[in-house]
Amino acid sequence: MLYFFLKNPFVSPRISVTNFDKLAKAHLAALAVANKDGSLSGILADTQRLYEEFSRHLGEKSSSASLKKGQTENVESLVEIVKKFISGQEPNVQYQFRKEPGKYAEFYPNGVTEYRRAGKDELLTLFKRFTTTCLPHADKLGPEAVREAESLLDQLQNARNGQVHKKQTVKDLSGMAAASQEALGVRLYRTLGLLISLHADQPEAINKFFDFSFLPKQVMKRAEGNAVVTA
Repeated sequence: MLYFFLKNPFVSPRISVTNFDKLAKAHLAALAVANKDGSLSGILADTQRLYEEFSRHLGEKSSSASLKKGQTENVESLVEIVKKFISGQEPNVQYQFRKEPGKYAEFYPNGVTEYRRAGKDELLTLFKRFTTTCLPHADKLGPEAVREAESLLDQLQNARNGQVHKKQTVKDLSGMAAASQEALGVRLYRTLGLLISLHADQPEAINKFFDFSFLPKQVMKRAEGNAVVTA
């Protein structure tokens, strides 16, 4: 039982971001209502500051994640377009180099299947090879086909670079959001400790400052029988 009192329930990995946000907002509102005499102004201001930082990081993470999703969809779309282009060029390459099988093999050393089965990063490497092989043969393959290969290669390379960069950005923002959530959770715990000392004779009064229903059921179950966290 003592372990529960020493463990901060507001930084539990079991609490969802959504419920933590609701709990923090409800707590801020309760502090504001109870601060008529100004005795809680310092706590209110510090909690508000930490909440705004948490909310900002959360918003940035969400926005960045949405952009990452869009970039992922763009990469996946380009991968299919590139594969279709390479497959579509195969009959032309085969015809143009029908008397030079060695040349055909430069384009398709392992057949069209190699390109069809490739993942995005492998395809990018293979498509660079394919495009480089096309360049000296624009007269046979047609300048439009070569220009399209170069254009698609640039698009796929840029899209993939953007996807990788955005993935790292989302990871960084996730770390900042988690850190700001923990900082706010520590602030809530400090306030809980203060309120316990102020209302030691009436612990049920603390319930108006915290909506403990937003805490995970596992945490609430461990607190069973504790008047501080029961309605």
